[in-house]
Amino acid sequence: MQNPKKEKVKTNTTKKQFRGLGVSAIRSGIYSFVQDTSNPGDTFIIQKSADGRSFALKDVDARISSINLPLDTIESCSNFALAEHDEYYYLTYKTKKNGIAQLVLAQSSDMVAWEKMAVVTAGNQDEHISGCVVSNYTHKDHLMLYAGGSHLSLHGSNNLIDWYAEAPDLLGDRVSDGEDITIASIDVLNEGILVAYYTHTRQKKGAEISDTNGSTLNPQDYRLRAALFDKENPAKLLWHSEESLQTVDRNTQDTKDLGSPFGLVLRDDAFISYWQGVSGRLYLFYHVVSGSVLDEAKDGDRELWSREELPQLERVPENPIMAPKAEHAWESKAAFNPAAIFVDGAFHIIYRAIGENDVSVLGYARSEDGINISYRDEHPAYVPREIFEGALQPLNKVDHKNWSPYMSGGGAWGGCEDPRLNRIDDRIYLTYVAYNGWQPPRLAMAWITIENFLKRDWKWSKPVLISPPGVVSKSGSMLPEKIDGHYVFFHRVFPDIHIDFIDDLNRFDGRTFFLKCRSSIKVREDHWDAGKFSMGAPPMKTRDGWLVIYSAVSGRQEWEGSDLRYKIGAMLLDLKDPTKVIYRSHDAILKPEVHYENDGAKYGIIYPCGAVIKGEKLFVYYGGSDEFTCVGTANLDNFLSKLKTTGKIEESLTI
Repeated sequence: MQNPKKEKVKTNTTKKQFRGLGVSAIRSGIYSFVQDTSNPGDTFIIQKSADGRSFALKDVDARISSINLPLDTIESCSNFALAEHDEYYYLTYKTKKNGIAQLVLAQSSDMVAWEKMAVVTAGNQDEHISGCVVSNYTHKDHLMLYAGGSHLSLHGSNNLIDWYAEAPDLLGDRVSDGEDITIASIDVLNEGILVAYYTHTRQKKGAEISDTNGSTLNPQDYRLRAALFDKENPAKLLWHSEESLQTVDRNTQDTKDLGSPFGLVLRDDAFISYWQGVSGRLYLFYHVVSGSVLDEAKDGDRELWSREELPQLERVPENPIMAPKAEHAWESKAAFNPAAIFVDGAFHIIYRAIGENDVSVLGYARSEDGINISYRDEHPAYVPREIFEGALQPLNKVDHKNWSPYMSGGGAWGGCEDPRLNRIDDRIYLTYVAYNGWQPPRLAMAWITIENFLKRDWKWSKPVLISPPGVVSKSGSMLPEKIDGHYVFFHRVFPDIHIDFIDDLNRFDGRTFFLKCRSSIKVREDHWDAGKFSMGAPPMKTRDGWLVIYSAVSGRQEWEGSDLRYKIGAMLLDLKDPTKVIYRSHDAILKPEVHYENDGAKYGIIYPCGAVIKGEKLFVYYGGSDEFTCVGTANLDNFLSKLKTTGKIEESLTI
């Protein structure tokens, strides 16, 4: 595990004293619950975050009401844990009545007005009780809840009012008699139900204990541990961490203000923990978990690799490098999904833009260093000219400088989408998705000479459809050179990448000759790219093979608990036979984790359309949350070395 990174929780509430009530992650985001101690009353603050670091205010007047049960003052409440099921949210929290601790369940349809439903553990007077409902999960038509205290227990209910103890002690002697358990987070994974919890030792004030290594610990120190339970039998323990998953040295200058943790979320290969400061400040720690810990539970007998051993892209600090421009009506809403090519000493970017009429066009930008934009055209570089692209009527000639989005029609979100640039000889071929708003999206292609491209004289050839009618085909690109006298096309027909060999590009006439899906590279079941995947950037030639940057989704809509976030991966294809995959990334090389990948037009979207190798550096250009243009980079030799070490496959995933 890496040393944790400490940060202050970034909220829009400053210069006040706050008490952290809880932080939980559900499908729609990460939510924090906070009490403003300078404003006593029965309300609390709810804030939302996409990345777990920067929180935006959702509501300051959330409150809990009750008809049949006594109300709880917020001052007496703690250990908030959020869950969801069907169309409702469930909040569990600890409160005290006459000095007796209780675990309470409240329900809400909007996460603002909460109704106290039940005291879950009415017969349990455990001082350190805590708990959380398992989100979007039932066992024999019962909601299930894991509770902490002196033991880790399992409870169930089919009416939210009456709760029964399914199993009073799930861990046995794995937790010592002198330790209390506080539920930190519950995540339903493909492999089971992962329950993360803190333990802390009950000791008299001033006493000290020693851990297994003989180190002296303060009695208030917390150890983070986890247990994995069977989804078919939530009382059956499958795996348990033997060591603490988190280390926070409480004796340093940076951490002397810390009190106790009040929340935890699991994001990919990292825990984010939230801590109450004695001063009233709230803190978070970011802990990357090594493959020897959580992956042991999640991956079973697979070969395990830590994050440091896997190929990774690093976001540049300048991200996003392009955003929508309100002053340009044709790109006022989005500037994203960038294709890129290096020509004549500069990086040239063609990107998808959406403006006032919601029809996609393509814009142009240039960068000398691959990151900082030195020129951005105020007019679009490519606009719909044919009916199949969303134009109201075919256009033989386009005046780009005077083109207006109000002149083009088509259905909402139609137009020319998700470009790729492919240089072959003295031409640059543009492949893109053509969508007229009512028929299935299809791949189209046009070309421009290098000379006109560099002059920004947008004299494109007449566009032609290259994929068959009635089939949704996307993410089209080519190899930059022929293989055995054939052009090699890649495109996606759900859920796989398909490959075609074309002897003459002039055969594409839009009427009789189309791509045929001759061979395929398949999704990988039980892997991070099991849902669907597609070519991101056109393949780049390296000494080790054709480097492919691709886009993938872990789940599918119909799969229970699907992860529908877009992530980026990499693979190497054989130089002589590009249908053969020789290396493929064991895990994603980039995942949507920061605000510009989650807080734009769509949550959890990073979508690559371009990549450039310049010297020893790999540049990958991608769209963030369907709104921004971003860049990730890596040292090429290091990236390829890690990809070959961790991503070797024994057989080609082709047919």
